Amino acid sequence: MRKERFTKEMQIDYEKYARIFKVMSDPKRLKIIDMLSEGELCACKILEEFHITQPTLSHDMKLMCDLGIVKARKEGKWMQYSLDIDVMNEVYKTVGRLMIPGDYAGLLNCNCNTEKEEKNKLQRQQSKSGCSCSIEKGEMNHE
Repeated sequence: MRKERFTKEMQIDYEKYARIFKVMSDPKRLKIIDMLSEGELCACKILEEFHITQPTLSHDMKLMCDLGIVKARKEGKWMQYSLDIDVMNEVYKTVGRLMIPGDYAGLLNCNCNTEKEEKNKLQRQQSKSGCSCSIEKGEMNHE
């Protein structure tokens, strides 16, 4: 069954993932990813956590944004950062494909709870921020 891992539709872009893993191998960036897993954060909050300069943070965030791990948007004078969930799911699945024997790798393709987890996370974020908008059923379209 090991041969199936190398079919055209399952090929891994090794160069791309090597760059992603290299960026993620920095402990500070890994902690930023962990922080962003709880939801969008202002650059000012990240700066407070690490006690680093704004140019240092900008450099780290640019590396992650360029790889698609993190999304950025400007709000006022500050940047707001969030994880790109689709990219992070692909990273997770790729790590699994690389580490889990071929017969079990299919277990990583289960997206059973993804939509429910994202909806719950959004509700938690809204309650923390005081946002009063509602989450409509069917708003979150994931394949």
